[in-house]
Amino acid sequence: MPRFLPFLVLTCVLAITASAQPLAIRHVTVVDVTDGSLRPNQTVLLEGNRIAAIGTAGEMVIPSEAEIVDMAGGYVIPGLWDMHVHTFNNNDPQPPNTWTLPLYLANGVTGVRDMWVKPGEQAEQVRAWMRALDAGTFVGPRFGAIGTLVDGTPRIQQSDTVTTDAEARAFVAALAKGGIDFVKVYSRLSPDAYHALVEAAHAAGLEVAGHGPNALSSFDVAHAGQRSIEHLTGVHETCSSKEDSLRTAGVQAFGSPALVVSTFDPAKCATLYERFAEHETWQVPTIITNRVWTASASLDALRQDEGLLYTPMWESAEWEWVGNFLSFSSEDDRAAYDDLYQLEQRIIGEMHAAGVPLLAGTDFGNPYIYPGFSLRDELAELVGAGLSPLAALQTATLNPARYLGRTDDLGTVEAGKLADLVLLDANPLEDIANVRQIRAVVMNGRLFTRDDLNRMKQDVLVKNYREALAQPVPLGVQPLDAEGLQRFAGTYDRDGREGQAEVTVEDGGLLVRFGNWTDVLEPIGGSLFRVTGSNVLYVFHPDADGAVWGFEINDGGGVGMYRRADP
Repeated sequence: MPRFLPFLVLTCVLAITASAQPLAIRHVTVVDVTDGSLRPNQTVLLEGNRIAAIGTAGEMVIPSEAEIVDMAGGYVIPGLWDMHVHTFNNNDPQPPNTWTLPLYLANGVTGVRDMWVKPGEQAEQVRAWMRALDAGTFVGPRFGAIGTLVDGTPRIQQSDTVTTDAEARAFVAALAKGGIDFVKVYSRLSPDAYHALVEAAHAAGLEVAGHGPNALSSFDVAHAGQRSIEHLTGVHETCSSKEDSLRTAGVQAFGSPALVVSTFDPAKCATLYERFAEHETWQVPTIITNRVWTASASLDALRQDEGLLYTPMWESAEWEWVGNFLSFSSEDDRAAYDDLYQLEQRIIGEMHAAGVPLLAGTDFGNPYIYPGFSLRDELAELVGAGLSPLAALQTATLNPARYLGRTDDLGTVEAGKLADLVLLDANPLEDIANVRQIRAVVMNGRLFTRDDLNRMKQDVLVKNYREALAQPVPLGVQPLDAEGLQRFAGTYDRDGREGQAEVTVEDGGLLVRFGNWTDVLEPIGGSLFRVTGSNVLYVFHPDADGAVWGFEINDGGGVGMYRRADP
């Protein structure tokens, strides 16, 4: 069977403390996300973890010891932020989702807001990561703020609950002592408990973010001073002409999409937008999480998402219930979710037009939502909702800096600010999809080239699939049928090396032939295969352009890449 020299172990390559050597990014077009203007042919000089200066290429004096990056034809934007993520598995006794951290950077996400971190060990873990970031040894994003979830009874998640004033004060005191930045309120809080939490949080200098509780109007949530509302929770019901009866019956948008859509009151919603804008109640729609339920979604399409390739099998195995919904839900049900999705897009577009501040977030931790990959999808969905590419880009750059009160450090490419940057091969203001065209990422002053980013992703592949390989029985989603296997058949070129591999479907399975080698592949789940009698894995994946890739992963940590020659 073909063998590949193992790549250097990622932690050895990238966990070296960043040097004090200046870095000069030359001949780059600086994208000003405040107004959409472009400054071509610039040199961006970085010293330490800050942008030292920006000036016209050829006119700026570059230190002789500086490392030079030529970005001719390229663009530089501020690092992207995902303002709604879940790093810790607080509903399951599992370790943190640390496999996500390099994937954020590999996709240009240099900052996150984590919505459920417990005081104590988890909060200290985040602080340790940020100390490592300052030391230049952390491969992951900046944590801009961390919050802790609290609900009423009966609770929805495995969270703390609050029902009285005394419990609210004790809960907030524990968060303040434990280094938590904000209280994440949830759906089943009673009005009294909610207001007690808000009062206690504000008195302690903490912010409040999260769901709009079921029992409260979004008007009340804005008036109370909640800083952000996630997923438009409560907005649909507040915009209904039958709001009171919906709340009395406990009806929510996701549970009764047809009713919420049919009773939507545009005039009432316009008044709500005014309230949000007046109180600067930020909205984090995370609309990408709802796309999976629409009629346009299919399990086959979801399984082709690049992010799934890098998701541990134990995690994606828990998403099979989504497939059951997609397979067995009625056409009427799917159509109702389509209508709800279109209504949410309308609401987002109208909010933006009314001056309501928006933030990009993905709610990573939900099925088929991926670190970094889905943030790019969210930006595309925001453009689909009516935002310009500039406005969408602002929701992940300038707006997070404003929300966090860190415009002195973050949000734009300016001298004096932190060097969290994404270098692109194409202009994101022409097409927001160009945020995928990443040539390099700078995180806290450290340069990660495209090769570095690829190694990050490959390292995640090795770790995740080595874990799957160690399972005594197949783990994860069901193997593909013969028709599904057929799309991986063909002639593959080895990336960066001479020679071709032939992949064929035989006896309901895949065979890989390379010269005199023949690998018989045993399905583990989805498009993941184990070589019979070996410790080598193959995983196949079609990318966004329709090209099919095969990844060969050996137990020594090596990753060989094949690209089908006849896409």
